[in-house]
Amino acid sequence: MATRAARTETTYEVYLLEGRQWQLHARYRSNEKDSAIAEARDLDRRGEGHGVKVMREVFYPDYNKSEEAVIFVGQKSARLSRMNGEDGGSDDLFAESGARTG
Repeated sequence: MATRAARTETTYEVYLLEGRQWQLHARYRSNEKDSAIAEARDLDRRGEGHGVKVMREVFYPDYNKSEEAVIFVGQKSARLSRMNGEDGGSDDLFAESGARTG
Protein backbone atom coordinates (compact mmCIF):
# COMPACT_ATOMS: atom_id res chain seq x y z
CA MET A 1 0.00 0.00 0.00
CA ALA A 2 1.38 3.41 -0.98
CA THR A 3 1.52 6.22 1.55
CA ARG A 4 0.62 9.72 0.53
CA ALA A 5 2.78 12.69 1.38
CA ALA A 6 1.40 15.05 3.99
CA ARG A 7 -0.09 18.27 2.61
CA THR A 8 2.02 21.33 3.28
CA GLU A 9 1.62 25.08 2.96
CA THR A 10 4.88 27.02 2.72
CA THR A 11 5.29 30.75 3.23
CA TYR A 12 8.28 33.08 3.46
CA GLU A 13 8.10 35.91 5.98
CA VAL A 14 10.31 39.00 6.08
CA TYR A 15 10.85 40.36 9.59
CA LEU A 16 12.36 43.64 10.77
CA LEU A 17 13.98 43.94 14.19
CA GLU A 18 12.46 46.93 15.98
CA GLY A 19 14.10 47.38 19.36
CA ARG A 20 14.18 43.82 20.73
CA GLN A 21 11.08 42.58 18.88
CA TRP A 22 10.81 41.06 15.42
CA GLN A 23 7.94 42.63 13.48
CA LEU A 24 6.41 40.99 10.42
CA HIS A 25 7.08 43.21 7.40
CA ALA A 26 5.82 41.04 4.52
CA ARG A 27 4.60 37.53 3.75
CA TYR A 28 5.27 35.69 0.47
CA ARG A 29 3.80 32.53 -1.07
CA SER A 30 5.73 29.32 -1.63
CA ASN A 31 6.77 30.29 -5.16
CA GLU A 32 8.09 33.72 -4.04
CA LYS A 33 11.17 32.75 -2.01
CA ASP A 34 13.49 34.82 -4.23
CA SER A 35 11.22 37.86 -3.90
CA ALA A 36 11.23 37.57 -0.10
CA ILE A 37 15.02 37.40 0.02
CA ALA A 38 15.34 40.30 -2.45
CA GLU A 39 13.02 42.41 -0.26
CA ALA A 40 15.08 41.55 2.83
CA ARG A 41 18.35 42.44 1.08
CA ASP A 42 16.88 45.77 -0.01
CA LEU A 43 15.67 46.56 3.53
CA ASP A 44 19.09 45.60 4.92
CA ARG A 45 20.91 47.76 2.35
CA ARG A 46 18.65 50.75 3.19
CA GLY A 47 19.26 50.26 6.92
CA GLU A 48 15.61 49.65 7.82
CA GLY A 49 15.11 48.56 11.43
CA HIS A 50 17.87 47.11 13.57
CA GLY A 51 18.02 43.95 11.51
CA VAL A 52 16.21 41.84 8.95
CA LYS A 53 15.62 38.12 8.47
CA VAL A 54 13.55 35.79 6.30
CA MET A 55 11.79 32.81 7.84
CA ARG A 56 10.45 29.82 5.93
CA GLU A 57 7.36 28.36 7.55
CA VAL A 58 6.05 24.97 6.47
CA PHE A 59 2.57 24.26 7.83
CA TYR A 60 1.13 20.73 7.95
CA PRO A 61 -2.65 21.28 8.12
CA ASP A 62 -3.40 17.56 8.56
CA TYR A 63 -1.43 17.66 11.84
CA ASN A 64 -1.90 21.34 12.79
CA LYS A 65 1.90 21.68 13.12
CA SER A 66 4.48 23.89 11.56
CA GLU A 67 8.25 24.08 11.18
CA GLU A 68 10.20 27.29 10.86
CA ALA A 69 13.72 27.97 9.66
CA VAL A 70 15.74 31.15 9.22
CA ILE A 71 16.83 31.18 5.57
CA PHE A 72 18.34 34.68 5.37
CA VAL A 73 19.88 37.05 7.90
CA GLY A 74 20.88 40.56 6.89
CA GLN A 75 24.41 41.82 7.50
CA LYS A 76 23.29 44.14 10.29
CA SER A 77 21.47 41.24 12.00
CA ALA A 78 24.48 38.96 11.64
CA ARG A 79 26.75 41.58 13.26
CA LEU A 80 24.28 41.97 16.14
CA SER A 81 24.14 38.20 16.61
CA ARG A 82 27.95 37.95 16.76
CA MET A 83 28.12 40.81 19.27
CA ASN A 84 25.67 38.95 21.52
CA GLY A 85 27.73 35.76 21.44
CA GLU A 86 26.91 32.29 20.23
CA ASP A 87 24.14 31.68 22.75
CA GLY A 88 21.96 34.31 21.05
CA GLY A 89 21.93 36.65 24.01
CA SER A 90 18.84 38.49 22.76
CA ASP A 91 15.99 36.12 23.49
CA ASP A 92 17.28 33.62 20.92
CA LEU A 93 16.53 36.12 18.12
CA PHE A 94 18.40 34.15 15.51
CA ALA A 95 17.25 30.63 16.28
CA GLU A 96 17.80 28.46 13.22
CA SER A 97 14.61 26.44 13.34
CA GLY A 98 11.76 25.30 15.49
CA ALA A 99 8.55 23.37 15.49
CA ARG A 100 5.27 24.37 17.02
CA THR A 101 1.70 23.30 17.19
CA GLY A 102 -1.20 25.65 16.83
